[in-house]
Amino acid sequence: MDSAVSGLVDRAITANARGTWDPPATAQSGALYDELKGIRTTDRDRFANLDLLQYYGSMPAAQFQELQNDQALVRKQDPAAAQNQTRLTRALVLTNPVFVKAGIDPDPASPSYNIAVGMLGSALSQWSANNNNKLPDDGEIVQAARQKDIQSR
Repeated sequence: MDSAVSGLVDRAITANARGTWDPPATAQSGALYDELKGIRTTDRDRFANLDLLQYYGSMPAAQFQELQNDQALVRKQDPAAAQNQTRLTRALVLTNPVFVKAGIDPDPASPSYNIAVGMLGSALSQWSANNNNKLPDDGEIVQAARQKDIQSR
């Protein structure tokens, strides 16, 4: 079989398999997803070497695929991913006092901190998407960190 056709067939099988069995989004799967996104920000080496397959089936397929894509970008040291990392690191400098005030220990080994960081990253991405891809200013970053859903995890 031609390699181009073989690749198309493989992608179709994969898409069909994911569509057939896609775990539902739950509070637990959301917390796991946010924690892994937080680890991506707080400990990139750990995230790059993490065996993500152990989490297959623990969250919706789209979230799992996003984590795999993020891991690939971290591993190849993608410049856009590195720039995003710099922005998130700066955001953490601004928001760690907010997290501490909410009782979240700003330790990269802390699951609750990684969940909050993952949620903050998602909130900032959503903010940018809603504002013509503009980057949030310091006040908007701190306001995002003060969201109750971020602090309640």
